[in-house]
Amino acid sequence: MSHSFSSPFVRARIRSSVAYDGLERPNGLAFSPDKKYFYVDNWDEKTKAIVRYEVNPDGTLSNGEVFFDMTNASGEDALDGRKIDEKGNLYVSGPGGLWIISPEGKHLGAIVGPSTRTTCLGER
Repeated sequence: MSHSFSSPFVRARIRSSVAYDGLERPNGLAFSPDKKYFYVDNWDEKTKAIVRYEVNPDGTLSNGEVFFDMTNASGEDALDGRKIDEKGNLYVSGPGGLWIISPEGKHLGAIVGPSTRTTCLGER
């Protein structure tokens, strides 16, 4: 199935298929620095999860699985944005602040600001 995709930054015609069927409201898309993985947040207060896919040489995605699950974390905020640093650490806006998660899926800590709703913006 082909779709037209347009944003202020990208205009492309892409071919899509369902690689993982457990996301109600996908949001916060990002590639790992080495482009081997593709991460997607689920912007849903009932299922607060990050799904990671392997990126195949032809650009298709496979082996989608829950990489990190925040569903049981306190707070009502859904996942709303992400950035990845050069080492592959993920900075994900989630319940209570900005969560920092290693490329291995370990919760490294959180940055808690004056507001519970944060969005990851900017290049660095």
